[in-house]
Amino acid sequence: MANLKKMKYKNYTWPYNPGTFSLSSERTIIQHKYPDVSGAELEDMGDGARIFSGEGEFFGSSAYSEFNKLKKVYDEGGVGKLVHPTWGTFNCVFSKLSLNQQPLPNYVSYSFEFVESKSVTVYKKLPKVNVSKVSTSSSSSSYFTYTIKKGDTLWDLAKKYLGSGTKYKEIANLNKSVIKDPHWIYPGQKIKIPKK
Repeated sequence: MANLKKMKYKNYTWPYNPGTFSLSSERTIIQHKYPDVSGAELEDMGDGARIFSGEGEFFGSSAYSEFNKLKKVYDEGGVGKLVHPTWGTFNCVFSKLSLNQQPLPNYVSYSFEFVESKSVTVYKKLPKVNVSKVSTSSSSSSYFTYTIKKGDTLWDLAKKYLGSGTKYKEIANLNKSVIKDPHWIYPGQKIKIPKK
């Protein structure tokens, strides 16, 4: 069997590859819970950053100087290219480096972790709007103003004024500047409620 190439990160090349190397990732799930509803609505936010971790050893008269070279690269911070001999190249941040045992002459055991970094486009470019075609008529006739009282919930207000508690999001969406979280409303707040 041919020898594997050596693992690299930024300008550091391992003299011999770490003994263990693993890859893990976790799917991010957000739970949305609503008043008087059992269970939760789940929102799949996709995979989080992949994590590359493992353990290795340096031995011989250069063991500690080799570990210090690796630590120097860790201390630099920032994103760099991690080149694995079989899994390929990844942009990563060197997130953890640990010395795992009592110091021994000519021997260092260590563990490490890299977190993959990917460029993400958060905002999409919105189409241009022709202002001359936008209606300037007042929308005040499509809603009425309500002052929150102690004990009110958006669920109850939606049930009372819109016919179903499940329509509470319509009220929340109309009042984004006032209501930051639909589960938290406060007495004295003035909100708009859509007319049926």
